[in-house]
Amino acid sequence: MHAIVVAMVAGVFFGGCVRAPRAQSGATERTIEEFVRSFAGGVPEDRKSAEAALRALGAPAVEPMLRLLEQRLESSSGDRGAPRVDPRIVDFALELAPASAGERLVALLGERDEATRGRLVSWLARRDVEGVRDFETPRAMALLDFVRREDGDQALVAARALAKYDIDVAAKGLAAEIGRLVDAGGHRDLLLACARSFAELRAAGPYVDALFSDCERDAPWLAPALLPAFRRLADRVLEGRIDRLSRSRAPAVHAAFEQLVVDLDRDLFAAQEHARRVTLFERFRDFDPGNLEWAVRAAHAAVMDAGDDRKCALALAELEHRASDHASDVAIESSLLNAVASYLRGENPMSFVREALQRSDSSWSDDASSGESGTFFGAAEVEFQYQNSWRSQLEPALGEDEVVLRHRRFVREGGIAGRAFRAHGRRRVSVLLVGAIFYVLEGNDPEAARWFREARDVVQSLESDWDFAAAGEPGDLEAALTMRCGPYDVLERALEGNESMKVHMDANALEAHRRAARRGYRALVEGLWSVMPERVLPLPGMAPGPSLEGARERAYLDVTGAYARFLHRLGDEAEASTILASLIEDLDHAGLWSNRRAWAGYLFDHAGIEIDRRNAASAKASLQKFLEHYEESLRDVRQSPERYVDARAAESFFASRLATGHISMAVLHNVVLGQLDVAREHCRKAYALEDNPFNRVLYSCYLARDKKYEEAAALLETVDASPPLYYNMACTYALSGKKSEALEYLALDLTWNHATEKARNRQREWAAKDHDLESLRGDARFEELIRPR
Repeated sequence: MHAIVVAMVAGVFFGGCVRAPRAQSGATERTIEEFVRSFAGGVPEDRKSAEAALRALGAPAVEPMLRLLEQRLESSSGDRGAPRVDPRIVDFALELAPASAGERLVALLGERDEATRGRLVSWLARRDVEGVRDFETPRAMALLDFVRREDGDQALVAARALAKYDIDVAAKGLAAEIGRLVDAGGHRDLLLACARSFAELRAAGPYVDALFSDCERDAPWLAPALLPAFRRLADRVLEGRIDRLSRSRAPAVHAAFEQLVVDLDRDLFAAQEHARRVTLFERFRDFDPGNLEWAVRAAHAAVMDAGDDRKCALALAELEHRASDHASDVAIESSLLNAVASYLRGENPMSFVREALQRSDSSWSDDASSGESGTFFGAAEVEFQYQNSWRSQLEPALGEDEVVLRHRRFVREGGIAGRAFRAHGRRRVSVLLVGAIFYVLEGNDPEAARWFREARDVVQSLESDWDFAAAGEPGDLEAALTMRCGPYDVLERALEGNESMKVHMDANALEAHRRAARRGYRALVEGLWSVMPERVLPLPGMAPGPSLEGARERAYLDVTGAYARFLHRLGDEAEASTILASLIEDLDHAGLWSNRRAWAGYLFDHAGIEIDRRNAASAKASLQKFLEHYEESLRDVRQSPERYVDARAAESFFASRLATGHISMAVLHNVVLGQLDVAREHCRKAYALEDNPFNRVLYSCYLARDKKYEEAAALLETVDASPPLYYNMACTYALSGKKSEALEYLALDLTWNHATEKARNRQREWAAKDHDLESLRGDARFEELIRPR
């Protein structure tokens, strides 16, 4: 199994996904019928025992239960108004029934009372029914029939459930139903449900254009629900199919369009198609010239990711031409992007960095004196109470919890004036830190130190009026580090580089930039630590800083941890592990919750690296501390929920992290220590906390290792394949002797889950050593897949 642990593990698994042992499978038909009769009409204790026995029997109990259901239905009229069948019998029959019984159940229950029809639709919507993949088409058609009949709430449930059936029948059927409902003036809620499900289906591609055209003409209000369908039609978007919507100021359309662009950008970024990202943003920039954001995004993608000098020059020229207000944030970003482009060309970037700082001067100097006046938080309180008094007159009136949450958020930002003040200050800090990095790279350490000090002074101005007791830790410095065109962006995107840049840079140039990224990252950590030791944890070997004994504990920035993760990406696992071990030691006795959470995160990162390095003892020690931390947190939220703003969300988060830790322990004991029984026990503990497709596939792998191939295959049937599952699916199929399927999913894993050649080579090395893939050894297809590139 792969050492990468996906943090999306969720839910309890054993109840409905693994068949109970069929110890009673030899029971006679007469015995089974007796169980069925007891379940149907016995006293409560007998019914309970019979139900348990029938559930343990599994498949042999299905047919008798279906016959019982038929008998009960025959005893009443077939009209819709017929008396309801005992819901216990319906529910239990549906629980036991495999997908192959779908046609029979639809015929039996499809015309019954509303509650029974609702149970049927809920069963058709389930994807964990045995054999569901073999019967997707008839199940989707049955759901479409409920939509077609506009059967009240059942139609809505059916329409929403069709989002899980990514097959042509569902996509084509939904497109037809949307067209019919639009023509007939159908119920809007049902139309919206159909449109949203349609937009989620990959299979919708062939029908999107025509349906969208019809709806633009006859039901334009459906556009926000249908727009996400274009996420899988990037070519049509690049051809201009939805250009005009970029200018829409209708809030729902604007929000849907923005989200579509974000999703398209994310998909193209993951696929390393940066030239197409630039083209996407340039298209919207030229079509909607009044929106400067498109010009910024085009230039940002061209400079930071594409690595094409010609594209950079054109995009930057357009951006600078449009950024006429030299005090605007757009103008500042334009200067910073020009600085990065200059550095990548081998030129000195500092004239552009100083231009960016000058452009930030006017807005910041106007704010700074007001920011130190001590009036922002008082003004924020008055302003909030005024706004809240007005809003409370609206229906529905704001609940007390919502008022409290808004008040906290408003005070943290300092009101409307404070938001502008903080935004300008954060951008100025970001510019100063980028400039300091470039000064280090050109060897001017004294000037870099001066810019770090000035950044500290701006942060102190931002915090001078901050009420720590009321608002907690301010996030200004962290926000400055993570801003677009900020320090992390420059180091991780422009300098560290990506696969796309290899097309335009030779290997030596790319390696030089990565060495610069390393120097810059280290300089960022050391420079911030030198001026704000209370906010930054030092690197191993750095000289001790001033004593902080007696000072208020502050939330530490993650900059040192980010440097460790950067080194890990570069393949410097030993140094990354050393830094993380140092951070763990420094935070071992931290009291602030944010620092304790960071400490736990460093433990988890450290364990992952040590598992990759096959250092079992070190990995186990870190994981044990990680588990202890979240076990204690989970106990606390369950025992004292009143201490948490949202106890349910906190409990869910703690359980998720705890489950993730157990999965890592399972990987450690299985892959590194070879202790399969211990690994399986950690999996069971994870499932007791959460269940999701990732955990199901992982458990199917353990079933396959135990040679329970049928159970493993049945479990895989309950999940829909997706990128986080590909590797473990490959392992399960390999263990089950299904070579073609294993090779297919291994190839998908390499394609979708590892963006760079270096990352893919690391995964190939892992696969070459993975015992779960032993059956593939010697196969020419496998050897080609794991061959280093």
